[in-house]
Amino acid sequence: MSSSGKFFDLWLKQRSTIKDKLEIAATKQSIQLNPEEFKKVGNRVSYSFNLEFIDGIVVNNVDGTAVARDLAKVLENSTDIKELLKEGHYKINMDRRFCLWIQKK
Repeated sequence: MSSSGKFFDLWLKQRSTIKDKLEIAATKQSIQLNPEEFKKVGNRVSYSFNLEFIDGIVVNNVDGTAVARDLAKVLENSTDIKELLKEGHYKINMDRRFCLWIQKK
């Protein structure tokens, strides 16, 4: 899997911001990301994805998207974030405009 880890460093840079948003995700939160950073790393038609955690476990299939897979790895590797994610059902998605949306269901 050559695309494995490609986006890891990009998500690592956003980890503390994502953690802050997860803490207040009872209302839908957003983070505007820089499209150029993603385009430098990958050559994709679309970078959008959906990622769902229930009780700290990814429950949807993200095998087809390195962007989501790498985000999931970054979140799972952070002890603080992993604890937050264990507290319920979280939906994280990135739209075509590189806006990351975070919401606790």
